[in-house]
Amino acid sequence: MIPNIPKELLNTWNKKNDMLICSMANKDQFINMLHIMSPTVWAYADIYKIDHLMLPLHNKQLQSSRPSAWDKIIMINHMLDFYEIVMWIDCDCIFYNPWPDIRTILDYNYPMYLTRQQWGGIPNTGVWVVRSTQQSKDILQAVWNNKKFIDNPWWEQAALLDLMGYQLSDSQDPNNIPFNPTPLSSQIGYLDIIWNSCGSSISEQTVIKHYCSPSRPKDLNDLYQKMGKDRHDFFWKLDNCR
Repeated sequence: MIPNIPKELLNTWNKKNDMLICSMANKDQFINMLHIMSPTVWAYADIYKIDHLMLPLHNKQLQSSRPSAWDKIIMINHMLDFYEIVMWIDCDCIFYNPWPDIRTILDYNYPMYLTRQQWGGIPNTGVWVVRSTQQSKDILQAVWNNKKFIDNPWWEQAALLDLMGYQLSDSQDPNNIPFNPTPLSSQIGYLDIIWNSCGSSISEQTVIKHYCSPSRPKDLNDLYQKMGKDRHDFFWKLDNCR
């Protein structure tokens, strides 16, 4: 079974609305990213009456027997017990535009929603919108149980892709992954790329910018500066473009 989040880590959390945006980080460089991007999450959430939970874990993990990326599954699964919709956003993502309310573009025909990344069109779990349904719980449990991918470089994303019918190999060239759809693949809905834009897919319409590999700056200070500028641009749009 997927473990729960320890109660002591939720002391500052207070449920007010029916949707949650959440993220976490557990190493210094990722906690720095979390601190930069969090104000954009708070502002976006406040506009649309959405709760938010940003957890800096400071060299701790929710499940020490797995790489920290798997904590994403724990957080989403746990918070689905309290919310109708849980939206996960990686700490190397940042809101770039304050509109629209993501709930207005969901068709509610699927238990969960992802975007297809620009490389090979495969689903990316950096932004993951999950509805509180038994289907969602079953999918998350199946991902958690897919243990052969615990140490894969794509972690929980690899486990999900495998269950969807993507035939991953050691090279994992994202532009050339064979795909034989499974019943699970039909349970995933897709968001427009503006909700998880990376590299050349970034545009003025982008809502969430994602500094994922291979487009992430190698120099951390450069990355922090770029994210800081994105944060500034987000608040400028919020103040001047309503």
